[in-house]
Amino acid sequence: MNINALQSAYSIPSPWDFDFLASRSHNHLALVRSADDHEYVLCTYASSNPAPVQYIQHILHSINAAALPFHLPIAVPTTAGAYVEVQHDGYRQWVATLTPLLVGDQPSPEDTTAAARAGIALGQLTHQLAQVTPPPIPCPTPAVGSLTQIHPAITNPEMNVHVAPLSVDRVVKLMQVVELCTAFGLHTERMPQQLVHGEFTYQNVLFDNDELTAVLDFEQLHRDARIYDLAIALSSWCTFDDTYDRRVLRAFGRGYCSEVTLQSGERDGLLDAMRMVRMHRFLRTLGDYQSGTVTKVHVERAAAALLTYESWLKRRSEEARFDIQSWSV
Repeated sequence: MNINALQSAYSIPSPWDFDFLASRSHNHLALVRSADDHEYVLCTYASSNPAPVQYIQHILHSINAAALPFHLPIAVPTTAGAYVEVQHDGYRQWVATLTPLLVGDQPSPEDTTAAARAGIALGQLTHQLAQVTPPPIPCPTPAVGSLTQIHPAITNPEMNVHVAPLSVDRVVKLMQVVELCTAFGLHTERMPQQLVHGEFTYQNVLFDNDELTAVLDFEQLHRDARIYDLAIALSSWCTFDDTYDRRVLRAFGRGYCSEVTLQSGERDGLLDAMRMVRMHRFLRTLGDYQSGTVTKVHVERAAAALLTYESWLKRRSEEARFDIQSWSV
């Protein structure tokens, strides 16, 4: 990207200083310090299509940020009034956003106080997202329950799993889980639908002095069953194996339900929604493997995470359902 052209696209004092922050599979992050000592995060995207980024920023700018007690990564407008900067350097097209640096640290997922406050924050964000009308731009992220839309290589989940590079025993178990998830995906179509964050994990919230200061990474923002946002969050904050700590589940859930009233079908289906989240991740990894971008080891790990959850369900689902029902008491 042409740095001079980038600086001239914004009404932010130059020259800018740049520090590399991180590189991910689909974008690159850099810290920008302007001439007046303000700090921003520059995100440049590998895709030449600005539509997915425009979709996200349209929604973020439609949220009533003043109604939230925390910050969102809302992009600074360019001098032309756009929230996404698009440039072509003669070789390729660049898509970028510039957002103010949001301060804070990631919490520990074992911290029940942080979990409770994060649950409240997700509930507050859920209310705001429910009031936003999605733009006419196509949504870049498929619904969690759309198993055939997760990855271009996953056209028939049963057949894809059948030829997965796993033991026969694991393949048989996974195919049984695919059947359960397919049925549950149809069931969630009758649950409350709205825009969801899509990746409300403990890595995507910031805390400062025990207060939640920001929610980050809206790149999986899409319209879906509301329950999936809670399922994704709990799948991050709680461990569903031998180290399972029900205090975190209770804390996050009670925080969330202090803001959102779950329907009985959502409470009853939450554990199934968490299974669907793991299935979604497994199929996406399997699709990457069948496309040649990850190794067999990645597939084995994703399969192990899904089957570990199935084992946990057999042992602990009764007490987990009791805790879920107690959130609203």
